[in-house]
Amino acid sequence: MSNKDIDDDEDFPDISIFKINPETHETHFVIDFPDLHPGRGGICATPRWNGFVWVMAAILDSPEGGEAVIFQLGPNMSWFDCYPAADTLEPDSSVDITFVVDATDLEPGLNGLILELITNTEPDTVEIPITLEILPPENVAEPGSDFVLRCFSLEQNFPNPFNSMTEISFTLGNTGNISLIMYDIIGRKIETLVEGNLTVGRHTVVFQADNLPTGIYLCQLEAGEFRSVRKMVLVK
Repeated sequence: MSNKDIDDDEDFPDISIFKINPETHETHFVIDFPDLHPGRGGICATPRWNGFVWVMAAILDSPEGGEAVIFQLGPNMSWFDCYPAADTLEPDSSVDITFVVDATDLEPGLNGLILELITNTEPDTVEIPITLEILPPENVAEPGSDFVLRCFSLEQNFPNPFNSMTEISFTLGNTGNISLIMYDIIGRKIETLVEGNLTVGRHTVVFQADNLPTGIYLCQLEAGEFRSVRKMVLVK
């Protein structure tokens, strides 16, 4: 909180927000609050708003009563990292991507996330839905751990579009009963690819579509409370 104009009367300062570069100490004016009167004030930056975003809040105590203003919201990436974050691939090649999650400051519960892969091919953006279940310390079986992270995801089939054969991969955070079913675009069941008890981890199945016509098909994964659907294009 400071004067927007250093030549202002210091007895009646504007209530303003500035940002500062911690390396160069260069200061930039962001915004002021002309309708708020001077009083006691405080400012706080915290990663604990919901664990996935940073929140900076100004708490103002004015003659008209206290007010709280959230003025900046941004992603909190301190809990997540991946290696490599970018890479170059030749046709028909692959690369392993490692995801590292630090759940120390995340609240227990189910969290739905979408992981985006951006490429220069078609489709240029691939979205992978992921469900994270974070357990409280009393429910963690492994000694010395604060949290347990469970990930569920259904990846986009590869290749897509495909001609007669494609691979479908999915990740299970729990060992349990799952179903992986193929439907046509109007919802008729075409084939059950997987049904039964599978172990935790990543699994891959091959879908053969020799007897199916060209069109759009839907692949649905159900595992407990997790449910995800992928659209697939068959071209002959």
